Amino acid sequence: MKTVGSVLEAQNGVGPGFRLLRMVLAISVIYVHGSLLDGAAAAGEWWPYGARWALNNFSVPMFFVMSGFLVTASVMRSRVDEFLVNRLVRLVPGLVVVVLVSAFVLGPLVTTVPLGSYFGDRSFYIYLLNVVGLHRDALPGVFKDNPETLVNGSLWTLPHEVVCYLLLSLLAMTGALRRRAFVLAATLALYGIAILLALLDRSGIRFPLSAAVDYIFLWRGAAHLVPLFLTGVLFYQYRDRIPYNALIAGGAALGLVALALAGTVDWQDEPVVWAISAPLFGYLAMFLGLSSWFVLPILVGIDYSYGIFLYGYPVQQTLTHVMRGSHDYMLFFALSMVPTLILAALSWHFVEKPALSLRKRLRAASSTAVERVGALARRAEARPQARIEPGG
Repeated sequence: MKTVGSVLEAQNGVGPGFRLLRMVLAISVIYVHGSLLDGAAAAGEWWPYGARWALNNFSVPMFFVMSGFLVTASVMRSRVDEFLVNRLVRLVPGLVVVVLVSAFVLGPLVTTVPLGSYFGDRSFYIYLLNVVGLHRDALPGVFKDNPETLVNGSLWTLPHEVVCYLLLSLLAMTGALRRRAFVLAATLALYGIAILLALLDRSGIRFPLSAAVDYIFLWRGAAHLVPLFLTGVLFYQYRDRIPYNALIAGGAALGLVALALAGTVDWQDEPVVWAISAPLFGYLAMFLGLSSWFVLPILVGIDYSYGIFLYGYPVQQTLTHVMRGSHDYMLFFALSMVPTLILAALSWHFVEKPALSLRKRLRAASSTAVERVGALARRAEARPQARIEPGG
């Protein structure tokens, strides 16, 4: 039987379709955000209500499942410090640039307050905290007349992604990552807690610290994203047992469509739906990512998906600011994609790719530091201990 593991091994540990999948998901985010940022203008004309739920809840879950699958392979073939350096280099440079461009270029161009007030406002400096992964999304006088006033709402997922990387690192350091049954139990427990909290909330039952627990598990889908990431981890851990089959992938896709058509937009807040859809998202992402036919030759050697993620939201907010009033939805999407792709290309070629080229140097520096710490620890252990004589 052909399994995920055998396909991955035959392809030397590379999934040829993941690059295109990331691009498709990033572009779908731009498409969905058009209805959110433009006051839902004409959104109903382009997809039924249920299908809108499917599209609106397709991109982020697939990203997190895919991320869990891919980075687990990375952390299991390298040291934890090397893994964290790799993640840092991949995420931070592009993030720093988009935050600075938004604060120092875009903001001054569109703000409704004097520049002196803009740069002197406390919210300007708070917005800069985005460079360290703390999502803050208001700049003084920026997009205040738009249906949505956020500067870059896409960045809300980054803190959750960082939490996922730290959790995976902890699992690796403690050896728990090698025990896939433990990861399976932890993932099921997280979904169980989210479902229980939702049921208790509906019944009106409150308990001590319930507000804090709700914040951790339910706030902005946090309980959704971490278990989705762990679902991707599980797909990698059980790769030797999971069959690689187009019929199963088709069934997963039909299952997601059925979930969408059977429910409403409110289903995106249902933990039970999260638990049911997670393995469907996982299998579909894994199948497409490992498929040799799901490839565009033009994408070989480039990855604009992160840049699209970073710049799509502020580009659409700027267009909404300029194109006041209602307008054609598909025209808005097309106009959004042009500057977004240009900025994503600039980000990749002049920021992200050069930063990635530094990974070997950073890994070498990290290895040297680890070796020095280890040598100091061994030297300290070998050093003779002073004896304390009686009465001395």
